[in-house]
Amino acid sequence: MFKKKKENREDEYETKFEVFMRNYREVPGFKALVKLGGYALFIIVFIALAANAAPKKSTAKEETQTTTTISTTASPKQVYGEILNNLRKTGTSLDVTVKEGEATYKIEGTVEENLFAGYFNDITGSKKFTIKENNVYEKTLDQEVMNNTLLGNIDIDFIVPSKLVDILTKNKALKVLTDDTTIYTYNITKNNVSYEIKTYIKESKCSKIEIISSGINYLMTYK
Repeated sequence: MFKKKKENREDEYETKFEVFMRNYREVPGFKALVKLGGYALFIIVFIALAANAAPKKSTAKEETQTTTTISTTASPKQVYGEILNNLRKTGTSLDVTVKEGEATYKIEGTVEENLFAGYFNDITGSKKFTIKENNVYEKTLDQEVMNNTLLGNIDIDFIVPSKLVDILTKNKALKVLTDDTTIYTYNITKNNVSYEIKTYIKESKCSKIEIISSGINYLMTYK
């Protein structure tokens, strides 16, 4: 089909190109076959080029990410128990607002070694006090006298940080996450009274504690 002797040159054969061109012009369907082969070759070359280009692009992207990534080491956050225990430390200061019915009381206190000291403010004025060994002492210019009625119905277990922390660590809480604050909610019963206690943790610190009951409410703000 593809070769024949040239006219007047019986000892020679047609070249491959001459055979190809003759078949291209004369053989039915050969031209279509050649075109189909050309299309197939074009597709194969295109796929091969695309396959070779894809890994290079990916590699360049990976290299860019590697050079722009900055490694940082974040300070580990304190666990909740440690945050509470920090409230016991000497030097911890807090403001307490106590609401009992229509009355509002203010306490400014500081944790000192083995005691809690501060000022109690009500409608009668400001009184300096110290709480140590479960007793309240009223301090004047020249003396310190035990006076466990000075704070009225205020429970010293709630306003003295070490005592409050003891209560919290012995009870379970429901943890709720907000945008930047974690809230732990407790429901406890003390002296037959039900209390809801909420601790607010922000940036690894206890910012405030709320204690709510049917009769008296506390808000402790820690500095």
